[in-house]
Amino acid sequence: MAGRFTNMLIDMHTHTSVYSTDSNLLPHEALARAAERGLDGVILTEHDVVWPAERAARLSEQVGILVLPGVEVTTELGHILVYGLKELIPRITDSKRLRALCDEQQALMYLAHPARDPGLRVPRAAMELFDGVEGLNGWWMLAVLVTFGSFYAGGFQYLLNVAQHIGLTDNTPDYRINTRTIALNPILAFLYWQMNYHIEHHMYAAVPFYNLPELHRIVKHDMPEPCQGITGTWRQIIPILRRQQIEPDYQFAPEVPNPQMS
Repeated sequence: MAGRFTNMLIDMHTHTSVYSTDSNLLPHEALARAAERGLDGVILTEHDVVWPAERAARLSEQVGILVLPGVEVTTELGHILVYGLKELIPRITDSKRLRALCDEQQALMYLAHPARDPGLRVPRAAMELFDGVEGLNGWWMLAVLVTFGSFYAGGFQYLLNVAQHIGLTDNTPDYRINTRTIALNPILAFLYWQMNYHIEHHMYAAVPFYNLPELHRIVKHDMPEPCQGITGTWRQIIPILRRQQIEPDYQFAPEVPNPQMS
């Protein structure tokens, strides 16, 4: 039996509709889904309720994976995941009292989803109360998007950064002629911090990035037509670069509504 539990994949933060509004699944439904997805076990961590060990054991027999009781305790420091408690003292909300109880019953305390609540600030000294911190909670794809963003988004960043000025007239004080504004879909524009409104950014550098779309709406009648998307932008750039190979001094000057301003 020892070898069976050497490497196990266990969900250590699971709710059911029996004791928590965080789930709409009955215990057997949640555990069946866990088994279907290849998990070896689940720890049931309902809010302020500890599952009886015998009920957890019966669920384990029914679904064929390990089921252990845990609890998510509501405290002044936020939610705390506790593993190994046999029972929970009702209405225990003080993290230090909870730590004492865990020490008494040889249980572990983990700070739950610390990054989820931006208003919650756990003092550095209070971190000594915990045995660990929950690193991943909820939508697993979010961790992939954040962790590997520099890999899959690096190409987009390069294409957009290079496109800001390349091939345009450089010896002019008119930002409309030496800088590009690129029309992007809302998602890409958000990820790029609205820097696709690059003419506007240079002309009014004090305007924060989140107000650049509104600034563009106000001044667009005095601006050249923006390039449409990354593809449309590079369709403009590539012929310019090819011509510059033949005519090194060539620089592209977009049409502007009021050229006398240049």
